[in-house]
Amino acid sequence: MRYRDLSRAILPHLPAAALLACLACQAVMVGRVHSNAYDELAYVGAGYSYAAAGTYGLDIAEHPPLYKALAGAALMPLQIPFSEKALGWAEGNSYRFGSWLLYRSGFDPMRILAFARIPNLVAALLLGIGVYLWALQLFGLPAAYLSLCLFCFEPLIVTHASFVSLDMGVAVFAFFCAWLYERHDESGRYPPLVGAALMLGLGLLTKASMLMVVPALALASAARTGPDKKARLAAARDFAFFLAGGVLVALLGMRLAGATPAATARLVLDRLPELAGKGAYPLPPSFLMGETRQGTFYSYYAVAVLVKSTLPFLILAGLSAAAWPRLGSARGKWAWIFAPVFFFLLIPSISHKQLGLRYALAIYPFLCVGISAVAAFSARRLLPVPALAALCAMLAGWHAGETLAALPHTHAYFNELAGGVSGGHRWLVESDLDWGQDMPLLGEYLRKEGRPETITALMTNADLDYWIGPHQDLVVPWSIGDPYSHVNSPEPRKEYLLVSATYRSGCGLYDTGLFKWLDERRPEALLAGSVFVYDVTKDASAHNRLGLIYYALRQWDLALRECRRAASLSPGGIGKAAKTCRLIGT
Repeated sequence: MRYRDLSRAILPHLPAAALLACLACQAVMVGRVHSNAYDELAYVGAGYSYAAAGTYGLDIAEHPPLYKALAGAALMPLQIPFSEKALGWAEGNSYRFGSWLLYRSGFDPMRILAFARIPNLVAALLLGIGVYLWALQLFGLPAAYLSLCLFCFEPLIVTHASFVSLDMGVAVFAFFCAWLYERHDESGRYPPLVGAALMLGLGLLTKASMLMVVPALALASAARTGPDKKARLAAARDFAFFLAGGVLVALLGMRLAGATPAATARLVLDRLPELAGKGAYPLPPSFLMGETRQGTFYSYYAVAVLVKSTLPFLILAGLSAAAWPRLGSARGKWAWIFAPVFFFLLIPSISHKQLGLRYALAIYPFLCVGISAVAAFSARRLLPVPALAALCAMLAGWHAGETLAALPHTHAYFNELAGGVSGGHRWLVESDLDWGQDMPLLGEYLRKEGRPETITALMTNADLDYWIGPHQDLVVPWSIGDPYSHVNSPEPRKEYLLVSATYRSGCGLYDTGLFKWLDERRPEALLAGSVFVYDVTKDASAHNRLGLIYYALRQWDLALRECRRAASLSPGGIGKAAKTCRLIGT
């Protein structure tokens, strides 16, 4: 009898376990074919230093240490020897130290990344469990299945489950913070409120953007409180307790990391201008729909959601908007779900830091729960149950199919409205598409092409010598050391120009039109939507352009090489190339 009761209790949740297993498999598939993302280099390096050296100096002024420390702890089974003589350690440069760890410590960089990414995957699975349980609490089992299916096959969730992503940490803590606060509001009990305060503190120890959950929960609490004065005072008291508890947890955590209260306050205050829409320091221009701008795109995140989410996800979101007003008692819970969505979209939209939808990643678990109202709509027979159930199942299957078809490059996913992977670079770049993660794919492509000589303008801080061999640098990110040390041969058998989608769009460059001339050329390949490959072996005009770029960068030897190459390919020479050669002194 007990066995039968246990089976009845477990069997309904087996599909949820299968969906979570699918998420884990997808994340492993994605992670095993991608090199370090740009920010990941600093996070992994800093995290390893926390665990190996027991000090929290690296990257602490940029982001709080919690999530990086988890990544570093996951590296301990590898027993990588720590060295104070390592590149970047003495000067406190987390990017250079991360480069030493991945590419100069003597260990396989992909193995290091695989271990460092484990805590992030575990966090994503815990978030999936939370999504399932909250939808189950609100709308029942069919809705819980739908919400978890949407979550486990959301391309952005799959992508960030496979990297060391602080934004995934914020999403986890913000979601559980809101859910626990809602549980306190529903029951009046204080343990959930204490849990919400703990989640707030842990989120603040992950990334300062966790602050966005504070006005969201303040709004949700106010919306749920009636006109009674005593009830309002009690709600205000509870919110003050929640806020004070979260701040106290964050201060204690920072103190354990060796930061003084003054240093912690400085870290937060440095981020507040970003939340207010004004940068504390200059950033590269943002890019949206073909336009590069130094200022703010107020529609950036709305557009990003529309083109980076699957079409069935958007259709279900529209259906859920019709379902919510007719859900009876569950309707009153809307504020706890949609207030965080509102603030995690609003605040980044007025910020100057618009470098990817990842800053609003936290909206997706809330949206998955909110959208699952469609299943409750069906279950309550407000429309014919078989028809709407079949529609939900079809859309959920379509949603899963879109993500599975994009594997293992879910990072480059764009829906049909944006033209798919090949059209994504016309809408968004930076961490929405080109985070420097596709170096293994590029290396494999060049091997198949017979290892041509290469000229690189790649928005990555991965070690290109490791991934693609000797190469001639053209545009180099600031964090890379010892650039422009290799010059290609005077008469290469085959020579490719490699340009990241970010640089191709002009984003992150001193001259946003630097690669405009490539509009006239058809690329040999577009790898995972993020790396353009151009054959410039016999292209005199291209070498002339490259010579002028090197000249502007004051890289005289490389400018001379390109000008000579252009002149040798064009009988009689090219005017600008010859002029540049004379300016250099030839």
